[in-house]
Amino acid sequence: MAQVGAWIAKVATNVFFSVAVATNSVMIGNIAAWATQALIIGTPLYLAGKALMPKMPDLNSMLSKGQMVRTPVGTRKIIYGQTRVGGNILYMAEGTSGVASNREHLYMVTAMAYGECEEIVKFYANNDELTLTARSGYPTVFDVTTPSRYVVDSTGYRFTFYGNDMLGTTTQTLNAAITANSELTSSDQFKGICCLQFVMAYDPEVFVSGIPNVTADIKGRKLYDIRDGSTSWSDNPALAIYDYLTSTSYGLGVPSSRIDSTSFAAAANLCDETVTLTSGTEKRYTINGVIDTANSVKANLETMLSTLGGSLTYIDGKYKLYGSDWRAPTQTIGEDDLRGDIQLITKPSRRDQFNTVKGVFIGADNVTNGVAADYPAVIDSAAVAADGETIVAELPLPLTNSVTMCERLAKIYLLKSRQPYTMTLPLKLTKFQLEPPDTVSVTLSSLGFKNKYFEVMDWRFGTTAGDNGEASIGIDVTLRETASSVYDWDSSEEIGYTETDAPTATKIYEVATPTFSLAAVSTKKAGDGTLIDGVEVSVTDDTDNRHITEYDIAWKKSTDANFETISVLRDSN
Repeated sequence: MAQVGAWIAKVATNVFFSVAVATNSVMIGNIAAWATQALIIGTPLYLAGKALMPKMPDLNSMLSKGQMVRTPVGTRKIIYGQTRVGGNILYMAEGTSGVASNREHLYMVTAMAYGECEEIVKFYANNDELTLTARSGYPTVFDVTTPSRYVVDSTGYRFTFYGNDMLGTTTQTLNAAITANSELTSSDQFKGICCLQFVMAYDPEVFVSGIPNVTADIKGRKLYDIRDGSTSWSDNPALAIYDYLTSTSYGLGVPSSRIDSTSFAAAANLCDETVTLTSGTEKRYTINGVIDTANSVKANLETMLSTLGGSLTYIDGKYKLYGSDWRAPTQTIGEDDLRGDIQLITKPSRRDQFNTVKGVFIGADNVTNGVAADYPAVIDSAAVAADGETIVAELPLPLTNSVTMCERLAKIYLLKSRQPYTMTLPLKLTKFQLEPPDTVSVTLSSLGFKNKYFEVMDWRFGTTAGDNGEASIGIDVTLRETASSVYDWDSSEEIGYTETDAPTATKIYEVATPTFSLAAVSTKKAGDGTLIDGVEVSVTDDTDNRHITEYDIAWKKSTDANFETISVLRDSN
């Protein structure tokens, strides 16, 4: 597998120079240096307003992950953290022997995720959470006991799961009840696939809509922790990104020697920090969702990086990871560091600006029941007033299941976009050690800047022609204005998620009883000469009452036992 795709900036080319350096007029030969250092994932190089927003893959597959499907060719789904998922049906057939010989039992095996998972936490049929109870004498057979409609009587069950131990190992086996009553055998292990195995007994009063949509809440992959060398389940985005980068089966296949362990460890620690909420606390950043190999590696990395507002760089032959957090300036830039003219953009174009961020997320079971919903829009009121209108940018966060985490990430992207200055500075080689995404303090009296903070977004070699035709070598850096306030957060800023319930009827409208009076009794002759008795009725009601649409009139002869009924629309004669 190629270690670096075409989407990554060229960063490892050795360049050999033999030119004069104007700063000291010393000839430099065979200088080997990196040609470019740039943010390659997470934040584009040209940072004007909406360009800051992360690029996402097609969300349809991610937002429909809770559907059970049947397809002969399925892509690999990798679960990071914990989330509710449907499955691809691997096997579905009527039972063939034993208790299922009457063929009323439907046996199914569904693939929930690729690779070994930590635990199957909950089971669902359609939108109902299922309670499973081990059958007496059969410790690996779990009958659905609630909702109660899946229980016919104390000994008869209509919905049964077989074990919950097919977690995707290479040694897993099907439950004996499956192999005994279906065409599957012990050789059908579905190695490396986390599976559900269950049976449903036909009952039209239980499965009124046919086969239910069976889903499960699953704790996903066990992750290698670069900080201590352990491997266990985790919802830490930095560890998930490390896993995806190094995986040779579904990721980029990067050798661990090309991972900057210091930056990844720092990013993992940042994600594990505690944030205080109005009620309780939560981790700063988590990842909980599904990555689909149907999407490109770049698209999946962009989506994963959105969980920590992060960026991924490739510098000096190694990948470095950074999360959204204020980094104090480590270097300064002044007039003496310049070797040429400055390029300055004082404000993004109107079409690239926004002052409101909104998007969808997939909340935890106690928030949105694992389905897509809108998190509250984050609005910069001062920016709305300055722009004269509300300008909305979409930030989907399909791998973030906390609404407050979504709000914090949306605020960071919003405030980043409102920092006005972007500039490219031609610097001398004395600033060679700069790299994205360092924070620098800039003092340029020509621009009126004094200790103004910028973030390094792009780094590359540049040359400037001197008065005598010689080339002055240095570095060209692209800087974007930043401030510590971009990352500030207080629990008082929480908006919170409020689910909108469907309206409930609390009052049945009562209409006034109309007045009926017999106007006449008549006998009419039909076309064939038959005599037909009839009545004419006068009806009086509230003519302005829009709730009355028709009248039902029952009538009979006094000698008859039963009434006849006729319905007349209100506006009919």
